[in-house]
Amino acid sequence: MNRAGSGLSDREDPSEAILRAVDDAMNAGELSAPNAGFLFATHPHAEKLGELAQTITEICGAESVVGATGTGVLSSSAEVEGRGAVAVLLVESDEIRFEAFGLENLRGRDEAVAAELT
Repeated sequence: MNRAGSGLSDREDPSEAILRAVDDAMNAGELSAPNAGFLFATHPHAEKLGELAQTITEICGAESVVGATGTGVLSSSAEVEGRGAVAVLLVESDEIRFEAFGLENLRGRDEAVAAELT
């Protein structure tokens, strides 16, 4: 079975925001043990992205967590732009295997990046 839940928090303190967003996502998806997490943070919380991802793993056990930053974030319930916020999508599946990886310096390397992924 596959289930997912999303949560968003615009609390000013990123440590408080991630706790709220994860709690909301767990409740929304009725999740007990997510396999993967997708983290989105606005620029005011960008410096804490690694810590926020680690918090997701510590709270719910998701082994694969990926993150990105942007001007705004959204979830199924809200959208926030121009101030500190985090959004989380958690996925729980006994059918899908998740494996996180990272690629840097993507600009102008479309073909090389595609080759790395195939």
